[in-house]
Amino acid sequence: MENTNANTCNLRWIFLLVFICVSLFCGRIYGQNTFSAYEISYQFQIIDINGNITPGNTLEGLLLFYGSNSPDNVIRVRFKFRNDWAIIQWNIVDSLLRFDGQLKKVWFGKDVSIINFKDSFGYTADNFVLSNVDATNEVKPISVFDKNKKIGKVLNFKSLKQDDLTFEYLEKYKWGIRAIRPSIGANTDTLHLVQVTCNVIGDISSQAENNSNSFSNLFTEITSACGIPMKKHLISGNSNFKKSYVENVINSLNFSSNSVVIFYYSGHGFRFQNQKSQWPNIDLRINIANRQSFDNSLMLDSNIYIPLYKKKPRLLIVVGECCNTELTFQKSVPIPHYVPAGGNELKFDANLSKRLLSYSGTIIIATSKPGQTSYYGEKGGLFGIQLRNAISSEVSFGHEGDVSWSRIIDKAIYAMKIFVKDAKDYMSIVNPRMATDQEPIVEVNIH
Repeated sequence: MENTNANTCNLRWIFLLVFICVSLFCGRIYGQNTFSAYEISYQFQIIDINGNITPGNTLEGLLLFYGSNSPDNVIRVRFKFRNDWAIIQWNIVDSLLRFDGQLKKVWFGKDVSIINFKDSFGYTADNFVLSNVDATNEVKPISVFDKNKKIGKVLNFKSLKQDDLTFEYLEKYKWGIRAIRPSIGANTDTLHLVQVTCNVIGDISSQAENNSNSFSNLFTEITSACGIPMKKHLISGNSNFKKSYVENVINSLNFSSNSVVIFYYSGHGFRFQNQKSQWPNIDLRINIANRQSFDNSLMLDSNIYIPLYKKKPRLLIVVGECCNTELTFQKSVPIPHYVPAGGNELKFDANLSKRLLSYSGTIIIATSKPGQTSYYGEKGGLFGIQLRNAISSEVSFGHEGDVSWSRIIDKAIYAMKIFVKDAKDYMSIVNPRMATDQEPIVEVNIH
């Protein structure tokens, strides 16, 4: 019995030690990476020599609250000054103070910084008196005072959602988007990158493989920058490049509801005669002369996008970089090497990279409309090259403003159009039937 009691005691100490370590670790992570955002407005009372009380100017504030007693709790307040907005920042410290015989919690301000004026005008931090705990176990500031014994009342205090913290809203407080928004965005569990690459047919194999490799390298760098795990599901080669294998990979994908799934196809594509859907079929034949196209193809929306959508990832992106012409037109002639490939020489910012993957919703893209060619150059598809360039610039150091998938896609399409005319002119000489415009089909539902 003595040994049993001793072992039990040791186990209790071990569990206690583990609990303390985990608590400290989790507290540190919470303090550094997550916070709640609140909007506050308040007024001080102005008392004249006759004792008359009038309300002063309204002050507006944005509070970032990391947790009770966290040294990172900070507020920025703005008010009219010299025909402009003065913006002041200070940290908040929890304390207790007695009011009318009752102890109340107070957020005391310290370490004042003046954000947008070079000269100091002697502003001191304001202190907020909190209400007692209510039925929801929440407290909120109800009154305010400063060290000069001025008092006032809180007019408004409300919690802000992620979508409230737009670039324009944060700009009011001169708060950079990369310092704020990425921390509020969702943390991604895993990025699943599914790439299907037609590298088995000579007329397009090297171009499609270059396209696929560049896209894979891009997201390897992005996930490395922000510390998000990535799982690659690469489908190519004679043994794997077939309809049943692609379907099996899609059906067997398992991921949490907080994951990101990106599907990217690089290769041949087509549409059947009298096909109603605008979306192309990805061509999974390893021999272009094989006419059994129905048994060796998958439609981009119904066979790929919808099955993945039903698995409910937080963010789903499906891209088919392929032609959308009728099957009788099927023959590729890559355009010359003068189409620029861009590059990933930019260094990626961790917060912006995280923000890129923090969105929720869906994106589906076919790189050409019905009846149109999707052009490939030596280094990849015209759209894919510009998409990679646009993503790279959006998450690189030096980018200002929020990260936007809509802007990324718009920039890629705009840049691609510059080279489509030259590609069409070249194709009109070597393969006139494939000399078409190229206009992507894009459906974006992101929030």
